[in-house]
Amino acid sequence: VDSTAPELVGVPADITVECDAIPAPATVTATDNCDTTLSVNYTETSNTVVDGVGTIVRQWSITDNGGNTTTETQTISVVDSTAPELVGVPADITVECDAIPALPNVTATDNCDTTLSVNYTETSNTVTDGVGTIVRQWSITDNGGNTTTETQTITVVDNTPPIITCPANITAQTSNDGAGNCTTIVDLGNPTVSDNCTVNSNLTIYNDAPATFPIGTTVVTWTVEDAAGNTSTCTQNVTVTDNENPTVTAAADVITTTSADGTGNCTVAVAITNATFGDNCTGSS
Repeated sequence: VDSTAPELVGVPADITVECDAIPAPATVTATDNCDTTLSVNYTETSNTVVDGVGTIVRQWSITDNGGNTTTETQTISVVDSTAPELVGVPADITVECDAIPALPNVTATDNCDTTLSVNYTETSNTVTDGVGTIVRQWSITDNGGNTTTETQTITVVDNTPPIITCPANITAQTSNDGAGNCTTIVDLGNPTVSDNCTVNSNLTIYNDAPATFPIGTTVVTWTVEDAAGNTSTCTQNVTVTDNENPTVTAAADVITTTSADGTGNCTVAVAITNATFGDNCTGSS
């Protein structure tokens, strides 16, 4: 009879390995005190590895001709301590407010996990009227719990001046405002403005027009300024003419006699008082 179990030779110890370094099954042999025709049986009894994480149980067994059996196992703990890599995350950039790039297609690679899903978040956006920053973030976590995160900061600027078109030139008359003076009030109208980024309601528009316009041509400069401080100008001519006649008032009528000057002739010297006159424009005569 043979009551002594055979021995397995070369069964490896339990180990922990990286998911991309799982060893091949060992070559295990057997010895026996009597049986010289031994054949080792190998079985992978379980394998829970998914995307690089889990355990593998390997089993070797030998039964000699006497019916004695020896069984040994190796448990391989498979881990993933290598972080995945993001592919295609763009570098930080500075762009014009009307040229903000679309989201790129960012992917990921990993040494073991083949079912990666990239997460995207716009973590901040301070852009107002074409000026500010946008922070875009991509992250990926593999089945081993390793996470990689990368960001892109987009600095948004506005270096393009707004557009302004002045109201039409104006010809006015001093009598338009009914003030009876040498100036007049003029309704200038409004310019047409636009900008590549700042909305019209947030554009600042101003001019250097006087409160009243004198005779002659006054050049009015209009300015539009966007939220980034870019400005554009245009000019409008306002020409004022004097259409108000001067006024004259004669002296009072004079009634006299030939004897008034005591010369005893048929004529008389009369003192004529000067007429009074006026004009809406100072210096007129």
